[in-house]
Amino acid sequence: MTKILFEYSPWLLIPAAGIGFLLAWLLYAKKGPWPVNVHKLLFGLRVLVFTLIAFLLLGPLLRQIENYFEKPEIIIAWDNSLSVNAGTDSLALNTLKERLISDANAWRDNGFEVNIQTFNGEKNTFDRFPDFTSRQTNLHEQLKKIEEQSQGKNLRQVLLVSDGINNAGLNPSFQLYGFNLSTVGLGDTIPKKDVLISSLRFNKISYKGSMFPIVAEIVQNGYDGVSTQVRVLKGGQTIASQIVSFNAGENFKSVEFLIEAQGEGLQTYQIAIDPVDGEFARENNQKSAFVEVIEAKQQILLVAAAPHPDIKALRSVLEQSEAYELTIHIHGIDEWEYTDEFDLAILHQLPSRIGDANSLLDRIPSTTPRWYILGSQTDLNLFSQMNGLMELRRNSPQPDRVFPAYNDNYDRFVFETEQRDFLRNLPPVAVPFGEYSIYPNAEIMLFQRVGNVLTDRPLLMTGMVGDAKTAVMIGEGLWNWRLDNIKREGTEFDELFSKLVQYLAAREDNRKFRFYPIKNEWDEGETIIFESEGYNDILEKIYNYQVDIKITNEADSVMEYTYEPTASSARYRVSGLKPGIYRYEGRTSLQGNAEVDRGEFLVTRREVELSNLTADHGLMRTMATNHAGNFYHINDFDALSSDFENLDPTQRIISEEAFLPANRLFWLFLLLVLIAGTEWFLRKYYGSY
Repeated sequence: MTKILFEYSPWLLIPAAGIGFLLAWLLYAKKGPWPVNVHKLLFGLRVLVFTLIAFLLLGPLLRQIENYFEKPEIIIAWDNSLSVNAGTDSLALNTLKERLISDANAWRDNGFEVNIQTFNGEKNTFDRFPDFTSRQTNLHEQLKKIEEQSQGKNLRQVLLVSDGINNAGLNPSFQLYGFNLSTVGLGDTIPKKDVLISSLRFNKISYKGSMFPIVAEIVQNGYDGVSTQVRVLKGGQTIASQIVSFNAGENFKSVEFLIEAQGEGLQTYQIAIDPVDGEFARENNQKSAFVEVIEAKQQILLVAAAPHPDIKALRSVLEQSEAYELTIHIHGIDEWEYTDEFDLAILHQLPSRIGDANSLLDRIPSTTPRWYILGSQTDLNLFSQMNGLMELRRNSPQPDRVFPAYNDNYDRFVFETEQRDFLRNLPPVAVPFGEYSIYPNAEIMLFQRVGNVLTDRPLLMTGMVGDAKTAVMIGEGLWNWRLDNIKREGTEFDELFSKLVQYLAAREDNRKFRFYPIKNEWDEGETIIFESEGYNDILEKIYNYQVDIKITNEADSVMEYTYEPTASSARYRVSGLKPGIYRYEGRTSLQGNAEVDRGEFLVTRREVELSNLTADHGLMRTMATNHAGNFYHINDFDALSSDFENLDPTQRIISEEAFLPANRLFWLFLLLVLIAGTEWFLRKYYGSY
């Protein structure tokens, strides 16, 4: 359906047509050298030209409404995890596949659109059956993804095909999704006869020469009393062992080993159980522990003018890492003397305008890196004199409430684009309202956003002040950010501020060539991303130099690559690496000088799938009941087919409205040219021009 609308009143067409008639009459009032009928025709053509031009000047719009029909959709969500393949009979899986192929064709004949999704988010066909290689199952994440992708669509039913073994993310039985859900239960609900390592607990970082614990949690099912040996191996050699015995009725044992940290860098320890007769699976009899052995901890000092929930938030972040030893002093709460050298001093609301807490600052050497966190008690005048990155003059005692916005040009450390998205949902923080003067040595990491308006004012920035790194957080409320991130099941807050502390506490690196993976630990199957940085003599970034890469695994097998970093892409990606410790080396030549950078990274394997092979059909029933669906056993083909045949195949009518300016219609422009051209030709033909 098409309708004409006008930017101005359509009644103006009447006087416009009258003006066109008058102008044409003035032109053709006198008789020309052509017949009377041609004279009338020319007059009419000129009236039509003037009227069409007046019509276009009124800004007419063509309103077009187009309707189309959207088929109802059925999504089959396949669990492609290892536990499905290990716990479900292969013949039953193939039979289910054949029946679903037949049913899906029947559903399509009934007017449905049928799509298949595996738990990696890919859309598949029945010709690409799931390979059941996923090392964890997150049912909530998969169903939430379907809900987000299907918003506004005609989704009639989701059929979840899974064993119900959920070992990551939220428990889906307590969640509600915006669609009807039926479930098919795979696997076996009877526990398998097995002895396995369910989990390992160990410190990821230890110190050379110290003793660190490795705790192996051993689980057995189906045995009425059994004994086996648990061993710790390094380099293929047994360095510790214990006999673990289960009495009748016992299913769980915890075995602790104390291991001496030797060597430096990443070290691999294998924890293995000797096989027991009659085990269902032996793949779950061993796990690996990767421990980084370092010389000493970095010393972090957190000094505060008064108690504040931000202190606990920062403490929670820093105490996750064994690489830091944190000292906290809150003025007036405890006594403290500055007796150690610290790698970083975090100053919460210091300098302070209340009390005598500023005396603490005199004990911290000027060469110690500092991180200022401003708040309502901060003495902004004294802060402006001593921080070296900015001046801030308060104009009102009332604070502003602002949101964070990441500066994409900040490059002191890597914080991935997808990780930055969490900043958009954070609650506001309180910042001083006043005048900001930013020094040239300041590098802004977070800007202030007021509502939807992005400002050029900094919220978090870093820079060099003399020989010391310095950071300034212009606001309080970090605790609220971390709480919000935890509620959303995120870890981005901890990662961001852990990287900030790591950057500030690290010694300044003036090398002209740096080559490194953007993180030190990767999951199996992830693409390893390396980044390269090259600098000239005045430490300006340069590009388009060749980097020769060597990656060496624990068996001393070497993989070699070559690439050239550019301004648009300074990264190189490597995929397909098996679990283990890898040494990397990057070599290049900058301005005639050979440069090299080396390090290590870790690829780990998630072992949770084979730790539990007992299907949870109770969870599958609960999910179906909560979403107006039905639960089907893997052999309930007839019931599934019958219920889905009764689904409503009604299509949904979608209307789309579009507005098109008439002056963009080519045929109308062509008509105008044709009319004017005809008039010109006739006048020319009869000798008027």
